[in-house]
Amino acid sequence: MTDANSQFFAILTNVGLAKQANADALGIPWKITEMGVGDANLTDPIPTPTQTRLINEWRRRPLNQLKVDAVDPSIIIAEQIIPADEGGRWIREIGLYDEAGDLVAVANCAPSYKPLLSQGSGRTQVVRMNFIVNNSSNVTLKIDPAVVLASRAYVDAAILEVLPANKTAGEFTRVKVNSRGVVVSGDNPSTLAAMGITDTYTKPQIETMVSASALPIGAMVAFPVNKIAPGFLEMNGSVQSIAAYPDLAAFLGTTFNKGDEGAGNFRLPESRGEFLRGWDHGRGVDVGRAIGSYQAGQIESHAHTYNVTSVTAGSGGVSTATPTDTAGTVKVTNTAGGNETRPRNLAVMWCLKAWNAPVNQGNIDVAALEAQVLTFNNRFAQLFKTVSDVKASRAINVTYTNTLDRPILVNVMLLTTVANEVATLVVAGVTMYGSAYPVTNSSIAVSAIVPAGATYKLPTGNYTVLYWSEIR
Repeated sequence: MTDANSQFFAILTNVGLAKQANADALGIPWKITEMGVGDANLTDPIPTPTQTRLINEWRRRPLNQLKVDAVDPSIIIAEQIIPADEGGRWIREIGLYDEAGDLVAVANCAPSYKPLLSQGSGRTQVVRMNFIVNNSSNVTLKIDPAVVLASRAYVDAAILEVLPANKTAGEFTRVKVNSRGVVVSGDNPSTLAAMGITDTYTKPQIETMVSASALPIGAMVAFPVNKIAPGFLEMNGSVQSIAAYPDLAAFLGTTFNKGDEGAGNFRLPESRGEFLRGWDHGRGVDVGRAIGSYQAGQIESHAHTYNVTSVTAGSGGVSTATPTDTAGTVKVTNTAGGNETRPRNLAVMWCLKAWNAPVNQGNIDVAALEAQVLTFNNRFAQLFKTVSDVKASRAINVTYTNTLDRPILVNVMLLTTVANEVATLVVAGVTMYGSAYPVTNSSIAVSAIVPAGATYKLPTGNYTVLYWSEIR
């Protein structure tokens, strides 16, 4: 009966030993061609060198694979595949036969039932035998592919023999294949032309079209909300850096400078609270004006007159009327209105086009910025990766150090024996306060973030530690 003490092994039979010795002595090939399996009449067989047949063989077929072990060249590996539609029997013994039909190797194995599909549990089963020979070079490692089933490993090995070797691994945007559809080379062109795409625009052409279709630098746009669109600056009279906005600085020049901008700066025009007026530019309506200049408010010269026909002191809207005024006297009306003259209007925010999106304005090192952003992303990705219960390794009033290169979160829950006891943690010499409770025998907690390299401890108090966890 098979149990934990059972031993399973493969040996050459006496016939096999003789044929191996003959092959070694004469240097002639020894061809092992078939494998048989049996159920040993449901006994537990023990292989013997004198065997010339299996005890109860129920299947014999050509080998699926015969090869030398890659680790030990003295071991031959023979393999056969039993398809799903064969079986209904136990496998307890295995035999190898040469081209003469002689049993040259025999093995026992752990009992394995090979079901049939009709039993509702069919499977394809691989039977493999490893046996030792004196000289594996005299064993012909050849099978007939027309009469065997191929295992996945066999197919993989066969494919590798066909595929071209020593090719650079990687991902490629363009590849070349041979007549069998096998990729033989690949590359990654960096331009559309190199990819063979000619019906397109070049980068300079696209930039030219974007610049032509977009608002030019210095264009004024009114926004009806307190938001500034990308590429714009509010016309608020502020001082800006020439290095940050070189195109706008070149366009405006020093038109709106006051002399106090400092080296490398320029000033924007001020539009807040102002109405816009078209420049006269030689028309003669608003003469004497320079473009970009400001103009104070003004009412066109005019007069309001009226004749006094009858007067009652203190009435009629006349501020200086007296009973002695006579008909024809010119008087001044009372003051009325607000603090300026204006039409009905909508408040907007006037902005200047400061740069076009495809252009990197100013001295911005994009590569350095990208590297810095990547560094920050990597650092953030490393924060708080694991949660650990460290109560067993922590004690009250003992100083610990965060030895990691990133912050950790320390969380401690305590059981206090007195009312209004406050939970605290001392981090780098600074006390962090947690919760308190106005009754005895209550739970209080404290949490704190400990920077990299900083010390932390739980001071002595009227409490014991219930939980101590750290998120690292």
